[in-house]
Amino acid sequence: MTQAKNDNSHVQRFTSSRKLTFLYLLLGLAMTGLSLWALAASYSERPVDWVLVALGASGTLLFGAATLEFARRFRTPNHAFIELRPEGIYDPRVAARTIPWEAVTGVSIWSARGRSFVVVNIDSAIEETLDLTKTARLSRGPNRLLGIDGLILNPVGLPVKAHTLQDLIVERLEEFYKEPSRQSAL
Repeated sequence: MTQAKNDNSHVQRFTSSRKLTFLYLLLGLAMTGLSLWALAASYSERPVDWVLVALGASGTLLFGAATLEFARRFRTPNHAFIELRPEGIYDPRVAARTIPWEAVTGVSIWSARGRSFVVVNIDSAIEETLDLTKTARLSRGPNRLLGIDGLILNPVGLPVKAHTLQDLIVERLEEFYKEPSRQSAL
């Protein structure tokens, strides 16, 4: 983790661990292999155990896809990261462009199943210009149904907790609006 002093002239970058990605890759390979074994074993029995076929096939597809994703992440160093930049928040998993500080209208925490996420509420006019990723675009509707009206920053796998990330974003927002050129904007 690269963390600079808390002023808006520095970039704070939170990057995923390559060791953890490699561990997930190995786990994915093991689970894919186990699923393939279950699939092959199901056909060696007479009569065919269709429950084992279903488990083996679905496990192979699920764990195989996850393994491919972790292999891609391992090949691309620093794939998952969040940056707090002087001009805004950058998370390539959410948007191709930096979310400008002036577009941020609120920051909150949303928790589900023991995981916490940072929800960044932004001005809808600026949201349209951010080139949101397909995942971010497609999840906006279902998230609204759950009461989450904002872009989700997922710190899972990064060396920062959701509450710490929220505090850092709020600090950077305060610093942004303390700048003399922004005083009239308040």
